[in-house]
Amino acid sequence: MRPTLIFMAIGNSAQVDQYTEWLERGGEHMVISVTRGGQDALELLEVMHPDVLLLDMFLPGLDGFAVLERLSASPLVRMPRVVALSPLAAHREQTLAKGADAFYLKSAPVEALLEAVREVRRKDRAELLSGKTEERMAQVKLLLNRLGMPSRLKGYQYLVQAVELVSGDMDLMRPVTQRLYPMIAELFQTTAVRVERGIRHAIEVTWNRGDMQEVFALFGNSVDSERGKPTNVEFIAALAEHVRLRKTQ
Repeated sequence: MRPTLIFMAIGNSAQVDQYTEWLERGGEHMVISVTRGGQDALELLEVMHPDVLLLDMFLPGLDGFAVLERLSASPLVRMPRVVALSPLAAHREQTLAKGADAFYLKSAPVEALLEAVREVRRKDRAELLSGKTEERMAQVKLLLNRLGMPSRLKGYQYLVQAVELVSGDMDLMRPVTQRLYPMIAELFQTTAVRVERGIRHAIEVTWNRGDMQEVFALFGNSVDSERGKPTNVEFIAALAEHVRLRKTQ
């Protein structure tokens, strides 16, 4: 299972060192970037894709409250979970109202911060398997059924999640081995290698036994019977784009 990717926007460098040491113990979490300014945090989030943002409410320039407000209005499709940090307990309700997923009081033991990170990650996994994505997942299942892919295959379930996720964030395809497959593996409590193999097998079965008229109708010129079956990436990208187009119509 891949580690939780954490981005910290914290003004106090001593706290950064302390939190990093605790978070990275045991390999459960990985701190991928640190900044001391709110504006820098917003700019970095446009190119980085952490799972969790640890956001200090007291940042120079653009403070944590302003960052929360701008994140709520951001056009970014896939936002990280946010754990707000403050030395003031009175900030708890205010930060949660502005969109934070959890709150950590800085005077509390560091173990409480670890648990806050774990809790927001549990929310991620729950939401991916909940009704919030049901509509898009239903569209994906309909497409796979039209192609003749057997729903009993493990790869079928992996593809439903893969296409749903990518239709919401195409950047997950860059590259699939580092981001998309590990994310799906975490959901199904398996490995990224098994996810890749399961998807590849499901595509092979569909290409050999499925409804080729539907394949060509959905994929158009992006597939060629002489060239062979599409790759995992081609298959996922084509279906995700189909779902995205349906959503905008």
